[in-house]
Amino acid sequence: MPWQVEPWPSRFAIPPGSAVRASGAARASRTAIAGVIGDAVKLAITAPPVDGKANQAVIEFLSDLFHVSKGSIEIVSGETGRNKLIAIRGVSAEQVRTVLGV
Repeated sequence: MPWQVEPWPSRFAIPPGSAVRASGAARASRTAIAGVIGDAVKLAITAPPVDGKANQAVIEFLSDLFHVSKGSIEIVSGETGRNKLIAIRGVSAEQVRTVLGV
């Protein structure tokens, strides 16, 4: 498996869950998982990368995909770039792999 889903360490201030590396492509024709690039999942997002709209769209998409609240998704790093580290609270690494089909 070229990319990794890691258990989110409990030593951080957020409840245990999973961490996913993602690469975003804003202004896509549809919001979807677009594949894998290196160690990251590629996300196609319809929202423009302006005023945090793309980040909000990523959070909404992932919360719908994993059936968790928007508050359970946090962009830990990469808010202003296309490469992101995203924490998903309450979802195991195995659940992430199942939902993403890898």
